[in-house]
Amino acid sequence: WVGVIPVLLAVVGLVAGMRHDRHRTWVVAVGLTAALSAVWALGPRTPLWGLAADWMPGFSSVRVSARWLDIVALVVALLAGLGLEAVSRDEPRRGVAVAGAGAAMVAVAIVVGPLETGGTAVALVWALTAVVALAGMVLVPRGRRSAVLLALVMLELSLMARSAIPYRLVQDHLPTADVSTVVRELADRSAADGGWAIALTSETGDHDDLVAGLRPNANAWFDIASIDGYDGGVQVTDRWSEALRRFAPEPPTDLPLRNVITPPVPAGQLGRLGVRWVLLSADRDPGEWVPDLVGPVIADDRFSLWENPRWLGDAVVWSSWTATDGAPADVLRDRFALLGETALVGTSVGDPSVRCEADCAPRGVDLERLGPEHLVVRVEVERPAVVAVAAQALPGWDVTVDGRDADVVVVDGLLLGVEVDAGSHVIEFRHRPWWWWPGVMLSLLAATATAGLAVSDRRRVGHP
Repeated sequence: WVGVIPVLLAVVGLVAGMRHDRHRTWVVAVGLTAALSAVWALGPRTPLWGLAADWMPGFSSVRVSARWLDIVALVVALLAGLGLEAVSRDEPRRGVAVAGAGAAMVAVAIVVGPLETGGTAVALVWALTAVVALAGMVLVPRGRRSAVLLALVMLELSLMARSAIPYRLVQDHLPTADVSTVVRELADRSAADGGWAIALTSETGDHDDLVAGLRPNANAWFDIASIDGYDGGVQVTDRWSEALRRFAPEPPTDLPLRNVITPPVPAGQLGRLGVRWVLLSADRDPGEWVPDLVGPVIADDRFSLWENPRWLGDAVVWSSWTATDGAPADVLRDRFALLGETALVGTSVGDPSVRCEADCAPRGVDLERLGPEHLVVRVEVERPAVVAVAAQALPGWDVTVDGRDADVVVVDGLLLGVEVDAGSHVIEFRHRPWWWWPGVMLSLLAATATAGLAVSDRRRVGHP
């Protein structure tokens, strides 16, 4: 992320900053911020992450815990600048000693084994880099230290960039330049006709092959609504990981949905989730994988596109529903054949169990997505019904029916829904977490305070 030399300079800067009244307050603040961010980067492996996810507004919306290391990298860069300044003034004897001791401890950890580094060669490069950097801090004449250390930093970062993912993916054409005609057809149909897609395509191959097969998040290139993301892991919601149990008793929740699906594709279960389209790679036998789907809609030498006849719509009207004591996913897995026309609901409905006697099949209705946080459904029903939409029922969603507030109903343990009476209705779902505006106000106050401190500091040291 930042390299060995900036880390050593950051240690020097931390020690030097702690010794000066002018820097001590902000050095302590950013140092603690970096330490906390490093802990959060470990995800739920530590109890602090779980506490933050439960109590800190918006914290659980962060998809990849490791990205907290971005804050660590910024703080390291800031402290490295302070360390470089201290080195140029010949101040940091104590800081250099601390940095050297830290580097020695890391070297011991590498040799003994607690740290996984990528091999002996990497460990040796780290150790040699640390020795060169510490020698530059101590042995190079004071007037040249900054230039020498900056040159070493640039050299190290340039070498690191050679193995970085963005460098390896550099190419002379857009990823969409050689896309399959099947994927283009899927993009057109998904935009025009609705429905989620899932890609049962290869996990291996070069970058172009992965993009063409909508891996890992390549559906975004083509504006295809996919129910399957890049990965699962610790970032998925509890509702989603529990929902995967409708396909297997113990699904691998650290992997995407496509890794849970086994042949033949469960058309009914996927249709209930809102999956209309299945992109199948040519190396998978359609007779084995998609015998219950319609198609191929279109095919070429790489992919084929199949339509799910059990898809009901992006919004579904249920005339029969029932509450269940067990986990909805387990009930759907074990008793799906008996519940094909019955929605599983929570306890927020007026009547927890309604059985329709005639014309009871669930039916799809149009869903207007006015934005990610604003969904509109217009329905006309002859009897009381539960209307569900293809979106997770996460905290922060509100619903109105004909302009009046209503209770959100969780359908099948996962999807947003609401109960309506007979008649014509306009249903609006909006995602408005309570912490949004307080968070905006706190951010504005923090920005104002930071600007005020910067101006005050410049005046105090005599700058215009």
